[in-house]
Amino acid sequence: MAFTSCKRVVVSNLQVLAPAFSPNTDGIHIRATKGIEVKDSLIRTVSGDDCISIVRNSSWIRIRDISCGPGHGISIGSLGKSKAWDMRRCKMYMLKELICITLIME
Repeated sequence: MAFTSCKRVVVSNLQVLAPAFSPNTDGIHIRATKGIEVKDSLIRTVSGDDCISIVRNSSWIRIRDISCGPGHGISIGSLGKSKAWDMRRCKMYMLKELICITLIME
């Protein structure tokens, strides 16, 4: 499931299964999106990829009450694909909630 160039999105009560043979095995992929909340959901990435990946020019992101696994959890940025990135005011609260105000990648 991917959210690209979206604004003001709330998704909840999802059950996402990314099987090993799917083209992209990330559970939820967020890119160039402003104002997204993902909550109360179950994400299974059978191949062990990212449950949630957040990349390029996304802001006002809130993720809470997610059951994830097996997988890498929540990944911010794409390692090796961008020379510069700036993550501002991102906080993880008691390993239960991630709030990221601005994520800029060039």
